[in-house]
Amino acid sequence: MELIECIINEEQEFPKLFASYAEMEYGLLFYNEKEKESYDSNHAIIYPDKITDFEAVISEIKDFYIRKEIVPRLYQPFVEGYFFDRKELLEKHGYNVEMYGKNKFMLLSEESTLEIQERLAIRRIKKWDERISLDVYQPSNEDYGIEVEKSSLKNENYYLFAGFLGNEIATIVAFHESSYGCTRFDYILTAPKHRGKGYAREILSYATDYCKQNGIKNCFQWPAHETSEKMCREAGFEDLFEVEAASAFFVK
Repeated sequence: MELIECIINEEQEFPKLFASYAEMEYGLLFYNEKEKESYDSNHAIIYPDKITDFEAVISEIKDFYIRKEIVPRLYQPFVEGYFFDRKELLEKHGYNVEMYGKNKFMLLSEESTLEIQERLAIRRIKKWDERISLDVYQPSNEDYGIEVEKSSLKNENYYLFAGFLGNEIATIVAFHESSYGCTRFDYILTAPKHRGKGYAREILSYATDYCKQNGIKNCFQWPAHETSEKMCREAGFEDLFEVEAASAFFVK
């Protein structure tokens, strides 16, 4: 299997780390009834080559989530224009389509040029530490990530590093090794009061060095915005491929 195909498979299936799922012939339906506000925990992915009746599939997906009192949501498969071409059918069944432009997938393949100051005490977190919630998630208004994090930590191939200032967590970074032979960098999150001080760069530098020193291969990520992309490039991530991002969610 080619690396890009491996990355695409992992990008579709990464919620298996923290969510329950129903495996259908046409795709996977992820759900987490403890955290219904997490989109990554509660959405469907579909396999276009396995679908013969698109309307029947999206109707079945809608019914599945409504029974669980979760907003039905689909992530677009890795097919350009897939939701746009079916926009009328989706809207007919109560879905709204949102297009997000391109996601740029980047691979760790160069040496780092990050300039950092070593101010953080960085260590791997293997068991839940309530400071992750109190210091980082809650101040960031991302409470939905708490249950996701707790579930992810149960997986031995999941790596969470926290950067401490004294007894307080200033920033965290997480990645996981996939069975597809690649490693997904899941996120970096810095507490609001510590942003703009270079702590994200420092912990990203630590994490990429850790991967290189420990034989963790084919590390990839897609940056959410220009600032993140610049930091990733400085860390040694280079462009690999782009895909159109879109979702469809039930509104009526």
